Amino acid sequence: MRQKTIDAIMAHAAAEYPRECCGVVAQKSRVERYFPCRNLAAAPEDNFVLCPEDYAAAEDWGTVIAIVHSHPDATTQPSELDKAQCDATLLSWSDPDNAYSDAMEPVFEQALVSRYGFNQLEITAIGCTRQSEANRKGRWGILTNNKDRVVTFNVGEDGNIPQPGYVIAVADRNLSGRDLGGRISAVNGRVLTLDRAPDASPADRMIVNLPSGVSQSRTIQSITGNKVTVTTAYSETPVAEAVWVIESDELYAQQYRVITVTDNNDGTFTIVGANHDPDKFDRIDIPLTGHG
Repeated sequence: MRQKTIDAIMAHAAAEYPRECCGVVAQKSRVERYFPCRNLAAAPEDNFVLCPEDYAAAEDWGTVIAIVHSHPDATTQPSELDKAQCDATLLSWSDPDNAYSDAMEPVFEQALVSRYGFNQLEITAIGCTRQSEANRKGRWGILTNNKDRVVTFNVGEDGNIPQPGYVIAVADRNLSGRDLGGRISAVNGRVLTLDRAPDASPADRMIVNLPSGVSQSRTIQSITGNKVTVTTAYSETPVAEAVWVIESDELYAQQYRVITVTDNNDGTFTIVGANHDPDKFDRIDIPLTGHG
């Protein structure tokens, strides 16, 4: 890393103190540049969440080669969380061109290796006979296991709906900066009275949990205070206390994969979910030159 880049990182860390600074290093041709990013973490003194728009700006300029963050009032050594990240896989598969003997397919993500060092995940792909499939499985392992954001929350009887493995939408005000979720107070046809006035606009989408347990989205036609009118009625009439979430083309609800659902034996359930990245599949299925 060039001295000019290091100086820019040090200046950013000093300016953000006592918050963790975060940013990315990008490269275009032989030019290296540091892009400071906004830290969107709920507790920025303890951890960081890169602003997606800032990261995208760096990607638009060049190739991201490193992710940087500071450790305020701590050493420069990687934290336990840093060390826990998976950034490389070594996957065993059966090579038909070599009597189906085990072959090894190494996969790594350069940006993650630059940030965390080399933390390898070993996988055996039973029944896998294509190198391209082995590569995709390895990349899936990296992009799934490098997500460290976890949510824990309590709900009522609707905690019976999600099961481990389900992908759910969560309206997290700490990330969105807006009130985009809550519960329905009353329903009158296409008009839903909410428990609060939403930070939304016509043409945004309202997702509602229906009595059958299905989540369904409808386009918002108009908003008056805490009353929202949708363009088309839901396939089932929503009921009071059902959960609602609003998303738009500019701001999608965070997605989490359910890990556990615990019955607290008092009419409530505790749900734990891990961050789910729906865009990872496009990155997994990138064309692999020379792979069969």
